[in-house]
Amino acid sequence: MYGTQTRHSSRFTLEPGQELVLGRSPEADIAVTWDDRISRKHALLKVQPKQLSVARLSNTENQIFLAGIAFDDFLLEPGGTFVIGSTTFQLLDSSSSFSSPRESPLEEVTFKPNELVKVRYRDADQRIDVLAHLPELILDARNDTDLFHRLVTMLLSGVKHADAVAVVRLNDEDRVDVPFWERRRQTQGGFHPSGRLVLEAVKKSKRSVLHVWAAKEEKEGQEDYTIVAEFDWAFCTPIEEGVNGRWGLYVAGELNQPYQVSVPQGAGGIDLQADVKFTELVASIVKSVRRLNQLE
Repeated sequence: MYGTQTRHSSRFTLEPGQELVLGRSPEADIAVTWDDRISRKHALLKVQPKQLSVARLSNTENQIFLAGIAFDDFLLEPGGTFVIGSTTFQLLDSSSSFSSPRESPLEEVTFKPNELVKVRYRDADQRIDVLAHLPELILDARNDTDLFHRLVTMLLSGVKHADAVAVVRLNDEDRVDVPFWERRRQTQGGFHPSGRLVLEAVKKSKRSVLHVWAAKEEKEGQEDYTIVAEFDWAFCTPIEEGVNGRWGLYVAGELNQPYQVSVPQGAGGIDLQADVKFTELVASIVKSVRRLNQLE
């Protein structure tokens, strides 16, 4: 779990069968002493195999948000997050590793400055309309959680081939936190970003990085093939670096045919270069507007 400042973070090991009280009280099983919007006893957590049951306790003022929606009780899967006040809670599966060598993509592309300038949009009018509303969406956001929700929703509108979008954060231990994510179809399940991709984009190169794994027809018969959360491609664009960590926008989706970044895809193909360019514009606008807010 982590708050808005780097020192406001902590980790707990959970065991199946445990029932834990989460709250601001130092006596709580999971104590979040830094957030005054969390009640002294705010939620009851029941640890299940591969799931966490979260229930809001009575007499608590503030809601618990899952994917930007308030819930009184829900089940959380590994990789999922929920928010109370200004604190984000993430459930991680200790048996999984974000840096597994089986994440190795078939193709990796790091986009250099100005490399995407000549890339043209096929749906320019739609994308320009989305971008035109971005500054207003940022300025009207009540808090970071609201901002993340707006950004993710807007990117799903602007990148029509994306199946999932997330705001990701690389913490001090170089592990990936996911403050907010959303999938185009809510029935699709959890979301697990590639730690290797996020690390390369937001820390090493500090540029947009695209990974392409394989299309569906290429996966057949490959027993050793493991996709990252069933996606065929994903890219990560750095968005901000500061006292709260290193942030990025993570966009992922599926392919219906083999894909090579250097080969034109035709009118009906997925144009990932244009999607990366669009996301870089979003990141640039976000940084500019937030910087302006800090100066005011």
